[in-house]
Amino acid sequence: MRIIAFDIGDKKIGVAVSDMLGITASPLCVIKRGTDDNQVAIELMKLAEKKQAVKIIIGLPLSLDGNESQSAQKVRALGRILQECSMLPIEYYDESGSTKQALDIMRKTKRLKERQNMDDDAIAAAVILRNYLESYQQYLNL
Repeated sequence: MRIIAFDIGDKKIGVAVSDMLGITASPLCVIKRGTDDNQVAIELMKLAEKKQAVKIIIGLPLSLDGNESQSAQKVRALGRILQECSMLPIEYYDESGSTKQALDIMRKTKRLKERQNMDDDAIAAAVILRNYLESYQQYLNL
């Protein structure tokens, strides 16, 4: 049950994938986001297909009060395009704090000084996916 996650930003999209058992999350790559969301959606779907994903998780930026921000609306707009060109189920997951967690991980692994700008987006996608997988496991254990 491989799952792919996208951390969608205005300029870049971080991508992460789970292992085949849906237990661990690993950063995969960063895709530069152009002006054509249809083309970006096709590229993301090809990547999901190549990785044999059965589900897509999209990080949703929520405000501190839990409401959707303008950024969240932009993410949902690309999510709708993805849904139109894919049969895979798409779920949105609160990405609050994922970038901070990604930077903390990079500090702990001493990669902060060496990092390229693209790394933190892929790691943020992995954080979103890891948090999703953990909440899913907790749900199954209820």
